[in-house]
Amino acid sequence: MTSPSSADTRTGWWCQVITYASDIDGASARVQSRVALTPERALVCLRIAVRVLLHGFDPKDFQRAFWWLEHG
Repeated sequence: MTSPSSADTRTGWWCQVITYASDIDGASARVQSRVALTPERALVCLRIAVRVLLHGFDPKDFQRAFWWLEHG
């Protein structure tokens, strides 16, 4: 048995967004992932994804998400 070398693994950050929707054929999910070089870049990616989805939220979730975007 061998252990992985340091070249096989590395520390990293990523942004992953999963959205769920109902359509005529049933429920579907969409997954979007991106590599980020820093934790800050991962948060930027996540905030952009939330801004895109924001207008599809109901009023209560819209307010909660908007507050998080503005005040984090």
